[in-house]
Amino acid sequence: MKIVFITGVSGTMGSEALKQIAQTGTFRCRVLLRPKKANIKLAKKLQKNKNIEVLFGDVQNYEDCLAGVKDADYVLHCAAIIPPAADHNHDAAFRTNWLGTQNLLNAVVESGQIEKTKFVYIGTVAEYGNRTFKHPWGRVGDPLLPSAFDMYAASKVKAERAVIESPLCWVSLRQSGILYDEVLFNNMNDGLMFHTCWNTPIEWATARTSGLLLKNLVEKDTNGTLKPDFWKKVYNIGNGKDARVTGFETLDRGFKMMGRSAEEIFRPEWNASRNFHCMWFADSHILNSYLDFQHEGFEAFFFTA
Repeated sequence: MKIVFITGVSGTMGSEALKQIAQTGTFRCRVLLRPKKANIKLAKKLQKNKNIEVLFGDVQNYEDCLAGVKDADYVLHCAAIIPPAADHNHDAAFRTNWLGTQNLLNAVVESGQIEKTKFVYIGTVAEYGNRTFKHPWGRVGDPLLPSAFDMYAASKVKAERAVIESPLCWVSLRQSGILYDEVLFNNMNDGLMFHTCWNTPIEWATARTSGLLLKNLVEKDTNGTLKPDFWKKVYNIGNGKDARVTGFETLDRGFKMMGRSAEEIFRPEWNASRNFHCMWFADSHILNSYLDFQHEGFEAFFFTA
């Protein structure tokens, strides 16, 4: 049984990846959780599955990374400090996002597993920086220009470069915004929704399809149906044409679920006019051609949420 080491399982993408991979019953999943109250409770739930091994630690600690990658066939590195937490604590974001990634890469090398372990890095659309209706389309190969004061994006660019320059068999998947069940409520009290420009082009991913693509990745690679040319490349994660909307359409759709429209609640000047991120991907179909995950568009998400 192959070992899949997953970081960030207390987060949206990592938790969904763990759920779907564990459900196959064909992999042994190892996870790394920081030893805090919520994670201790989560660990008790996860350990009911005999194929899930829980380690307590932090990617900032090299010894914890060594324990995590030991004998692993795959490292799915989903852990990151993201906004709004990254906006308030730049140092922690840098240590987790860059140093944590470097620790994992070094741990695989030091463990003598360069030929064994495949490294899947989850990057971010924030690496591209600000986009508006004037230039809504983007693709891998576009300049990486993080928005002003966006330490999260800067730390992810630096981490991604470390992955690309490593001697491992790697892939970098730049994640877009993720729609998940509590997305609107979780972004209210910090004011993060006011960072979203009205005319920002957004090609959404969803939690379910993000977990599906990682499940399909390890399954297809294990059974030999994932083409070898998939590796050592960078891809954009997005759910395709049915997931392409604007910042206004996103907020309007969310608030209409609560009986009000964005026009009734917001004033135009309340939201930022630049220094955000997201785009419509001209190339998100490429990743889908390998991993077959684009099965939930923007409206479909709200009907199933």
